Amino acid sequence: MDKTKQRNNMHVKIICFLIAWTLLLVCGILTVMTNETLSFLFQVSIPIQATSRRLCNSPGRICNPVPAMNTLPAPPLNAIFIKSCYSYHNVTSYNTCCRLRDYREQPDKIMMCLRKLTKEMQPKNISQGDDDAMRSTDCRSWVFEGDSHMRYIFVSLVYTFNKTDLKYRFPRRMKSWLNFNLYTKNMRTTVYHEDIEIMVHSLPVCITFLWDPMLQRLPRLMDEWQKNEERKPTLLVLGSGLHFMANRKSVIDYKDYITKISLKLSRLAESAHVIYKLVDHLQILNEKDRMAPAVIHSFNNATNEIFAATRVVVWDSNLPLTDMYNDECRRHRKTQSGLRLWACEDKQHIGYIVINQYANMLLNRICNSVMGNDVDYYCR
Repeated sequence: MDKTKQRNNMHVKIICFLIAWTLLLVCGILTVMTNETLSFLFQVSIPIQATSRRLCNSPGRICNPVPAMNTLPAPPLNAIFIKSCYSYHNVTSYNTCCRLRDYREQPDKIMMCLRKLTKEMQPKNISQGDDDAMRSTDCRSWVFEGDSHMRYIFVSLVYTFNKTDLKYRFPRRMKSWLNFNLYTKNMRTTVYHEDIEIMVHSLPVCITFLWDPMLQRLPRLMDEWQKNEERKPTLLVLGSGLHFMANRKSVIDYKDYITKISLKLSRLAESAHVIYKLVDHLQILNEKDRMAPAVIHSFNNATNEIFAATRVVVWDSNLPLTDMYNDECRRHRKTQSGLRLWACEDKQHIGYIVINQYANMLLNRICNSVMGNDVDYYCR
């Protein structure tokens, strides 16, 4: 009898334990389901980048999900260019503060953006041989000034346009404008140590690359822009530092020079977008090299210090992308000659798998404020 009672008590305990375990399991499942449901409805618990990674597995592709409107806090100022607003995966950046559009395969959207930006300006008819069209007061001007890293971003931006919409010239050796769709060379793989000018021939938009690796021409240009407001660019993107290193200039030399021109740049930034990109990290690991990681780090720190209290935007969201690109190059030595998405043999430059993302960041800065009714949600 006692043994039977003990057996029954044991069975009761086992059943109670199983019931309690089942209840805990059910509660856990309900909690997870509730959190996921709330996250789906209100975008509270699931980070944007986690969803992005499930949706976008191709390197270099920008793809952000659409969270519920009016539920996200306002992104910080200049969220496009701040690395703390991104997560990085598979050589791809995901903005977690606001949403990026992918303009790179949508030239029609870019043209729509330009039409909205220039709707109050009359287009300049450069087909009539106006060789000074790039200096026209009727032109919304975007200027990229600096070294070859700036040229790469300029080229990437130009290649997002429909070629039939563009005219080009190299002003040092060409007076006339030519149709860009007749240009037979590949700008991605051709080295140009000279200025390049692009005109959207149906709209008053000019895009210029100024070869100025140590920004020696910039002070004179800023003086010209101050005297003639109409010639002032609405967007100025700058990048320098590597040629200071290549010419054995110290970080003190660099800091002294950039500090001298920073006041004029700050003044210009009050009426135009002025963006200064930090020096990309390179594959070079030799600490004795002129472009060693520690040297690049010291130059970038100097840039941050100089522009910390100004309206000049310091662009550092490029740096983690370059680190991932360099790691991939060290492991796999990728190369792709035509589009130059990967160019691991070139240790002083970054492939277009990264550069194209830079160009798209800039297009988001330029266009998002005029594209659609939900502009408050997109990065600006």
